Amino acid sequence: MNSTYLENGTDTKILATPLYMYLWVTVMNVAIFITGFFGNTLVIIVILTYKDMKTSTNCCLLNLSMSDLLTLSICQTSALMEFFGHDRWILGEAL
Repeated sequence: MNSTYLENGTDTKILATPLYMYLWVTVMNVAIFITGFFGNTLVIIVILTYKDMKTSTNCCLLNLSMSDLLTLSICQTSALMEFFGHDRWILGEAL
């Protein structure tokens, strides 16, 4: 079975992202970042400040909070840069 599909056309329609979408994405990302930053920072401060909180379980929670802060700072900023860069990766080939 041989078949050929020929189509000659151009798609020149460029869809612009509306302003409310930029505002909504920015507000939500900032809210997630602030909530995650302060929540994890409070967990770290409480575990390191109080002597009774230094148990093996809380040590795991401390490590989890630290890794969550690192993940939050990397992922939120790269997600915002990708959104505002219109799905272009602007951090280069290394990342």
